[in-house]
Amino acid sequence: MIKRIDIGSLRFTFSFSPVFTVTGVNSYVGDNLHILMWDFDDVTLEQVKDALKVVQTRYLLSDIHIAKTRETGGYHGFCFTTHEWRRTVEILAATNHIDMKYLKWCLFRGRLTLRLTSKSGYM
Repeated sequence: MIKRIDIGSLRFTFSFSPVFTVTGVNSYVGDNLHILMWDFDDVTLEQVKDALKVVQTRYLLSDIHIAKTRETGGYHGFCFTTHEWRRTVEILAATNHIDMKYLKWCLFRGRLTLRLTSKSGYM
């Protein structure tokens, strides 16, 4: 739930939402460098492979590892070539089928973060 209160020319926004304890990993390795991590939802493994092959070729990336995260349609991709933040965002944005909500939250946080457990604590 979001509550907004306007006082003159100022707007105050309060958000109420449940808190979940999760385990995850983030991309930051130091000195403004990040490893690449992708999140894909509701796509086939072939679509993921094709999308990652395109960016791997275009950006001269090393091996990309793919992990299945759900019974159907969920995958994470990992590449341990490091890049500065702007280049990291460029590569992810150039990837077809990436989960756009994931990309939005990564931009908001300033790092890539993949949840390894579900929101209830179990994957």
